[in-house]
Amino acid sequence: MIRLVTAKRLDEMTAERERLRADLAAAQEGQKQAQEREFAVQQERGRERATARQETESVRWDLDIARADADALRTEVAELEEKLRTAEAAPERVAVLLRFGVVHSVHTSAETAQQEAARYGATATGWRPLPADKSPADTEWCLSLVSVQRAEPSRAEAAS
Repeated sequence: MIRLVTAKRLDEMTAERERLRADLAAAQEGQKQAQEREFAVQQERGRERATARQETESVRWDLDIARADADALRTEVAELEEKLRTAEAAPERVAVLLRFGVVHSVHTSAETAQQEAARYGATATGWRPLPADKSPADTEWCLSLVSVQRAEPSRAEAAS
């Protein structure tokens, strides 16, 4: 079968071919732009994931440090509570510094009481117990160790 193509038909086919080529080029350009946009979105997501990973690791690191600090503080609190229980259970001794029989000051240890007396001219060493026949009022400086028992809290204090 032979088919005759007229010049008009040939021009129409050429025009359609050019239109289809233009449509193809536009479609290919649209696809290329869509791929570039998708690629850019994927890159941004990748950066966001990397940033999120870094932030997560940083938070985990901070959490580990906080847990270690909390453990250390728990241990310290337990030790302090034990010291407090021990201190509350045992009678406390204080050193009362007397000058001519009158209370001059009260100290947590005999050493600090002797240092206080030395500030006022007493000898820093050579302290001896007061002889039984001598009154504290007859000596310039005298040191007496006294046990102090903590008082039980009153009902009003215990309720608060």
